[in-house]
Amino acid sequence: MEELTSVTEHIQKVGAKPSTWRIQVEKIPADERLSQKLEVPQETSCYWIERVRFADDVPAAYCIDVIPEDLLPKELKDQTFRDSIFELLSKNGYPVSHIESYITPTLLKQHELPELNGESAYFLLFEEVNCDISGFPVCYSNDYYSSQVFEFKIIRKRPLD
Repeated sequence: MEELTSVTEHIQKVGAKPSTWRIQVEKIPADERLSQKLEVPQETSCYWIERVRFADDVPAAYCIDVIPEDLLPKELKDQTFRDSIFELLSKNGYPVSHIESYITPTLLKQHELPELNGESAYFLLFEEVNCDISGFPVCYSNDYYSSQVFEFKIIRKRPLD
């Protein structure tokens, strides 16, 4: 967990082939919460990008990313969002250097994520603010990682006096 990698890279690290089966993109105005998270004025035009990422044929991650419109290329197509958001931001001059994450276990039901093979499944929700090298927020994300595909290791240390 100390190393920052994209969802694509996470999937490759478990030995699977990454793919994206559903992409929904829309422009939205930043509400009060997004304005605070992204440090932009309210009503700033943003892209809401919702994707379901697969590891081979298994739903691995459900990703929702919100990016201010002016940080992305002028002409976007759904195809642009099939791969790494990190790569897209980097190519446009905003490489992600660090992320602030809050992690919460979550149960998603099939009506929330139709691609599930059963009625429900456990996921780890990573609520994140992605920042560039200057510390400027470039993306707000809610990434739901499937517990059937991913395992995260955390090392916690106790200070010794």
